Amino acid sequence: METHPITRAGRTVSELLEDSGNCRWIINQELNLHLLSDSLFSEQQKLRHVLDWAQRFLSSGSEVHHEFCRADSLTLADEERRNTQKKSPAYKHSSAAKYYHPVSSTAGVNEPAGVPVCDRWLSLPDEVWLSILSLLPHSDLCRVLQVCNRLHTLATDHSLCESARCNELKVTSCTGPCLHGDQTLPLIGQLCHHVTSVDVSWSGATDTGVKALSDCCPGLRLKSVVLNGCHVTDDPLMKLVMRHKETLCRLEVFGCQFLTPSCLQTVYEMCPGLQHLNIGQVPKVNTHSLTVMTSQLKCLISLNLTGLHVITDAAVDTLLQNCVELQSLTFSSCPGVTDLTLHSIRKYTPCIRSLDVSGCKAVTDAGVKSLALGCRRLQQLDLSSTGTGNRGVTLLANYCSRYLRTVKLSFCHITLENILKLCRCCKRLKVLHLYGCAHLPAEREIREVNATVKVYPLS
Repeated sequence: METHPITRAGRTVSELLEDSGNCRWIINQELNLHLLSDSLFSEQQKLRHVLDWAQRFLSSGSEVHHEFCRADSLTLADEERRNTQKKSPAYKHSSAAKYYHPVSSTAGVNEPAGVPVCDRWLSLPDEVWLSILSLLPHSDLCRVLQVCNRLHTLATDHSLCESARCNELKVTSCTGPCLHGDQTLPLIGQLCHHVTSVDVSWSGATDTGVKALSDCCPGLRLKSVVLNGCHVTDDPLMKLVMRHKETLCRLEVFGCQFLTPSCLQTVYEMCPGLQHLNIGQVPKVNTHSLTVMTSQLKCLISLNLTGLHVITDAAVDTLLQNCVELQSLTFSSCPGVTDLTLHSIRKYTPCIRSLDVSGCKAVTDAGVKSLALGCRRLQQLDLSSTGTGNRGVTLLANYCSRYLRTVKLSFCHITLENILKLCRCCKRLKVLHLYGCAHLPAEREIREVNATVKVYPLS
């Protein structure tokens, strides 16, 4: 009795699927995917391993490669025939076309070297592609998903986010048609359920991208949002903060010139638990918004107020009385900061770890003396372009030598003798900036007193 054509075709497809499955098992064995989970290998070594194997697999013309391509291409051809019989849309619009770009059953199987490179690489099994994509940073994944339908599907596969469980995503200083903050943020909101930290500084992100972090998947809970240099306005930022207010502990909006004081005040009130805040170079910050910040944000650990003309010694004094947990302060280029600010820091936050008063012309050796005598746990100090001189540097060498690791004294008037004394006394010193200083030590002189410190620039 003659077998019905559809029954015969179904049996053929079943056999082909079995062949394809066997080929995939052999591929997984050859590739040694378990190697990728070995923590002894770096991400670059893992990626190199997979790419080298894939290159050999595609160029060798192995029987496994032939059988895999034959099975997949014939299976899809059968599916196309079935779709045609059912008067479904053309193959190029079918769901299968989104996943596979099969190699020709003639040239692709018998002469893989003659197939275009792009097609040959697209003939790799999904397992191999997912192994490759899982080793790429998210910025590269955003580029990959724009190549074609199949790579878009693979690059947005949930297993990539599930397996990586990435907690931090940075796409900084990336602009242009290929990668933009507004393209990245919707993907984060939709796919990266485990991300807790997002940094799209200087990526050209606008309100459109920020809104995507508000209209995100229910499971996304952000702890850190860094939008430095982005074109964001009040309403999207407030919605974002409202959405993540229970977990948000870091907010950076440096240089976001469109934000208003009323928006910032609302943010402070919604997130009293903020620990890290950067509102430097936000030109509309006024005295009242600073007062609200001081009264609401009692848990601040780090604060950046770069370039704010409303910062005065009195405002800093009030701030320090309320925010006693502060460990990092940045007052760079704040013209209202004087030695009195450094006296207040000594009085209220003696355990401060990092201080930046670069560009504050009214800071002198008198203020540095207060720091040296009262804040002996200082690790990072930037006194560039201030009135600091030899006396201040000597006091730092005498009283802060135990913890100092980074000191910046660019454009300060300091003698070679005091520079060497600072390097000699501060055994943990790693970085010393002396740009614009008249007396620069030679590398040999530095090595004689401290072999670990890096001085910029060397004479």
